[in-house]
Amino acid sequence: LAYLNGIDMEINQPRAKELLTTAAEKGYEPAMKKLADMYRYGDGVERDYHQCLSWQEKLVEAGEKRLLAGGTFEAGEISSILNQRVKLANDYASVWQDEKSKECYEKIMFYTRNLKEEGSIPIFGMMYLLSCQMVATWHGDHGNLEEAKAYCEETMELAYKLPVNELTEANMMEALKLVYTCYGQMLQKTGEKEQAEEYFRKSQNILVEKAYANE
Repeated sequence: LAYLNGIDMEINQPRAKELLTTAAEKGYEPAMKKLADMYRYGDGVERDYHQCLSWQEKLVEAGEKRLLAGGTFEAGEISSILNQRVKLANDYASVWQDEKSKECYEKIMFYTRNLKEEGSIPIFGMMYLLSCQMVATWHGDHGNLEEAKAYCEETMELAYKLPVNELTEANMMEALKLVYTCYGQMLQKTGEKEQAEEYFRKSQNILVEKAYANE
């Protein structure tokens, strides 16, 4: 990083890339993360999504390998590991590999399925809900109506179990708004027009509805 940022020495981006690559190849996760970001944004190297995906995949694999090996982890460390898979999902989506993106969100659901029940750690409930919403949308976009409806219903059920102060988070409210729209579209496609309109209205009035639900 000293060579990359010119800390106490002249900037030498090729040397920085060489040292980071050596460290990353030896399994040093911060180096993998830095290389993925460099290739993602063209920071010190030519922008290269193939290289970005390669290092991001290695980073995710290394982090989750540690997670599956057991041991004691702080909530923040688990969240950091899973956030790298969210980033990988976004990387896949940016190069139109939407099925791989969907698989990333399914993995996040797998990891957070039990963690989300721990009310003292609401971040995992958020991650599960957001991932469930993304998987529902994917199934809807690919014509898998029953699967999409099932994931939408699971998302909505979980949303109302989460603490109110968490659902007031902008990203959580947006997720619930999107899943209402998705569910409405699925109902519309299966000929349930009245119910579809109800969910489209819910999507537009989500903040008001949540306030009434918790009175």
